[in-house]
Amino acid sequence: MSKNINVILQNMNANLIGFENVIIDQISSIYSFSCDTINCSIGSFFDHGKFWTIIEILIDKLKPNGQLIISLYDTRRIAALYTNNQIQSTDYLGLMKNINNCVSLSDFVEFSSNKKDIILADIKKDQLITNITIIKNPITNG
Repeated sequence: MSKNINVILQNMNANLIGFENVIIDQISSIYSFSCDTINCSIGSFFDHGKFWTIIEILIDKLKPNGQLIISLYDTRRIAALYTNNQIQSTDYLGLMKNINNCVSLSDFVEFSSNKKDIILADIKKDQLITNITIIKNPITNG
């Protein structure tokens, strides 16, 4: 049976079809090696010092070949849009005020190159968000 979870913040209303919402503070209630897909659109809101620990915990919850999709605000693009007067200051401040970390793509490349149990599978960018897909390597366990 397929298990897909959507990691959310407390008091967050987010519904993805086929996904069970799990509050980040309750992620320990999910068994290791039990999830096919974990969607995490709140990565930009993780405390900077805890970011990689949380990512490792989420990876541990994946089955072999499971995927973790992490969505991060692209702070450079947001700042460029503001600088070029493409978004208003209120929109800029609204986006930036809750971002707790500025993890770069090179950080993800370095992180994944040091881990035998994961594959950095895909990176997709849109105007404000970068989606990074990590797959748990089926050859290793943990």
